Amino acid sequence: MLENDENDSFLLFALAKEYEKLQDFEQSIQLLEELKLNDPEYVGLYYHLASIYYNLDKKKLALDTCKEGIIVCKSVNDKHSLAELHNLGMNIEIE
Repeated sequence: MLENDENDSFLLFALAKEYEKLQDFEQSIQLLEELKLNDPEYVGLYYHLASIYYNLDKKKLALDTCKEGIIVCKSVNDKHSLAELHNLGMNIEIE
């Protein structure tokens, strides 16, 4: 399916999540970063990308990703994702 539209945001996100399940974090990061370039308003990517960075002990990248996502969530008025990113960012900063 991705061959038909390699910029399909949902498919890129779903594929990134599959790589994450397989613990192929570098491939997952690559796909989520590509998604961020192609569709920066796909708010779900920020939480998952930040979580991967955090789990890989890349706290600065995780926090930066949370902050980026917070800006996007505010611009598209996605309060649920905004709350998730705030909580993740606070948890990262606490540790």
